[in-house]
Amino acid sequence: IVYNSSNTTLNVFASTDATVDLPLLIVIRQEKGLVSLQLPNKETGRTVQNVSRILCPAYVSRDSLGLSTLYIDLYTSSVANISYSLKVSYFSSFILTENKKITTVVSPFAPVFFKYDMRTESSLVKFTSNDRICTTVSVQRMMCPVFDLKHTIDFAGQYQTMTSLAAISVDNPNLIYKSMYVVVSVHPTDRECCGSPNCTGASGHRIKNVTIELKPGYNNMNVNLSYAITLSVFLAIYVVICPFLCFVEPYCEKNLKNLIDEYKLNQTTFTVSSAVTPTSNNRIYDFPDQILHVKIEKLTEVKKVSKANLKSNEKLLAIQAVQNNKSQNFKKNPNIIKKQSNQIENQNSVNSETSPSTQNGIDSDYLHHDNLNRTSNNLTYAPAINLENNVLVNEDNSFSSSEYDKVEDAEAYKQGVRNKPNLKVHDLARKQPKLLDRKIMNYPRLIIAIATFYVLPVVQLVLLHQTQLTKSGNEDSCFFNFLCMVKSGPFAAFNNIFSNVGYILLGIMFIIVVKKRSYSYTYMRKKYPIIMSTHGVPQHFGLFYTMGIGLVMEGILSAAYHVCPSFNNFQFDTSFMYITGVVSTIKLYQCRHPDIHPSSQKVFLFLALCILLNVVGVFYGKVNAWFVIGYTIGHVGFFFILSIVIYYMKQPKLGMSTFKTMAQKFKQDKNLSQPVHIDRLIMLIIANIFNVGVAIYANLVPMQFSAYLILVLLGNFNIYFLMYLINKVIKREQFHVITVLNLIIATIAWIAAMYFYNIEIKQWEKKPAESRESNKACILLNVYDHHDAWHFLSALSMFMTFVVILTLDDGIISKKRNEISVF
Repeated sequence: IVYNSSNTTLNVFASTDATVDLPLLIVIRQEKGLVSLQLPNKETGRTVQNVSRILCPAYVSRDSLGLSTLYIDLYTSSVANISYSLKVSYFSSFILTENKKITTVVSPFAPVFFKYDMRTESSLVKFTSNDRICTTVSVQRMMCPVFDLKHTIDFAGQYQTMTSLAAISVDNPNLIYKSMYVVVSVHPTDRECCGSPNCTGASGHRIKNVTIELKPGYNNMNVNLSYAITLSVFLAIYVVICPFLCFVEPYCEKNLKNLIDEYKLNQTTFTVSSAVTPTSNNRIYDFPDQILHVKIEKLTEVKKVSKANLKSNEKLLAIQAVQNNKSQNFKKNPNIIKKQSNQIENQNSVNSETSPSTQNGIDSDYLHHDNLNRTSNNLTYAPAINLENNVLVNEDNSFSSSEYDKVEDAEAYKQGVRNKPNLKVHDLARKQPKLLDRKIMNYPRLIIAIATFYVLPVVQLVLLHQTQLTKSGNEDSCFFNFLCMVKSGPFAAFNNIFSNVGYILLGIMFIIVVKKRSYSYTYMRKKYPIIMSTHGVPQHFGLFYTMGIGLVMEGILSAAYHVCPSFNNFQFDTSFMYITGVVSTIKLYQCRHPDIHPSSQKVFLFLALCILLNVVGVFYGKVNAWFVIGYTIGHVGFFFILSIVIYYMKQPKLGMSTFKTMAQKFKQDKNLSQPVHIDRLIMLIIANIFNVGVAIYANLVPMQFSAYLILVLLGNFNIYFLMYLINKVIKREQFHVITVLNLIIATIAWIAAMYFYNIEIKQWEKKPAESRESNKACILLNVYDHHDAWHFLSALSMFMTFVVILTLDDGIISKKRNEISVF
């Protein structure tokens, strides 16, 4: 057959009545290749008597007029005559043009392909269909043979499986390839698209109508401009918010001017010029070289207070210990307090006679600002001091040394204080700030170490996935939004990676703000130790640093996840979501419980357990009912026990003695039917109702296990945060204007972020072809999609939420700690 091969090709259609055992073989020879057909063809239990193939165009013609020659040979082993039909025709609409749709009919034995000329460096080929028959689409370089059959289509180019939607972004830098082929081939079954042979409902002949549309892709200049605009927006946030938060400091002499002036007005200054040598090796002293302001009229009362209150201390402490039933040791040894009081009296008498650093009966150890931090509700009442045992007995009959755990049965007294009906921050701010700071700073150190060892293998894995994607061309290996992909360098969807820059930049800014505030607070605490130790909520910044680092790592790991989103790496960024949620809850709790905080090792061990459960839940959560039941019982039981511990002991401390202590509580407490801490009880009841509700919902409605864990952790944080705000309103505590503004912005940003988060654009828990049904076009700057908008808004909302927690109690920095309620 001689035909004109200029800008066109031929379509061969053949049919026969031959049998499967003695088929008809057709061989079509061209200048640069051949095509073989077998009729009839049997596959997946069905016999097909006809077939159609498009021939690869002949680019080299022997004729100057553009004519080419085609040879067709027929073979059969049948001894009987067979009938056949062979039709060769020009294939219409072979050339694709931009912004013009072409609809074609495809079947397993009638694949099609089209040619398009590359005029831009990037193009988007979009495939749509009204039915969901499983199909593979491909974009290949213009060469013969064309791989257009189901078992050969993955030999070259980029390819995807498809049900009703697919899109392939073609990147052709410097127009290396002038033309490309677009190939469509229908599968004989639906197994590769949805997991079962016929999940799309197709019956009889698998004939699919496919519409192909060629669109111009992204423009590098526009893309770079979009990235520049993004950075400019965050730079503007830096310029506006960072200086505002850094220089509008609550802890400065201007904001505390009234307190300072009032304090100076009623004070007489004196200078402590002599060096002080500690008389005990049990503590480390760090005396400030500065002028201390002390009420001079109180100095003459020190000896009277320290001696006269010893008997009252003995009586009140004994009564309190017995009434609260905090220890059996007091019952077994009732002389312990009297013995301790005698030691204090004897030591004071010796110190007053022998210590050169004692002035008017006040040992110089009292002048240490850390002890001032732990004085009673007045500014300067001197405690009776036992240097041998490092015990401070205040005028309000309480041990206020950070070493009170060394005193026999001090734990019982400590629990007695923590279970007072009207607990104040003063009661829970008795430990040395420096000691607490050192312990809390373990959190950022640990998270940095964890992040370092976590990120390195993550980066290695995702780069391996990206390399495999590039080499194989199998775009089913990554769950992208293929309608909004912007390639850059080796990354297939760099726009999804770059949109995480907000987490990193805002996390760094939060760390800067926290550092500035930490510096200001430390400066004021050193300059005005008495005022800072008796007013406002104590500040410890280690957990804030951890939150900022967590936000940065969330951005890095989310970017790593979006290098090649898949079932294998979805947990990369969710791990730091867990960390951020738990650490934020602990920090919120610590605001009103400064002396109580769980150890960093235990917290991260708990988080490691959460991640382990997440991994197990992903693989077995939907198929193993025993795992779901076990986890549900463990979840509800854990929060129930934790609630009891928090209610009775006022600290989230679980151990082997927890159940024994709980049993003693129920046996000894006569007020179980009339709870003392109503507000605490209400919050815990609401939290338990929420956790039970989530557990029931997760068992009734299928959901991702990772989403379930995030819902539990962040949900409990939101409940406590809301109760914190409500309690502040009930207690008529003042809100700083910065807090209110950030809370409004955070609320609006969270609402907008959740709106975009709930718009599904891909679903890695489904098959790739099903996931692509949710793909959507770009919505922002022609570069970013809905999930990118979620990245920007969630980064802003998380940052604003952190700032709200940071500034939550700025309105009460001038309020005495013995007037600030605990909740």
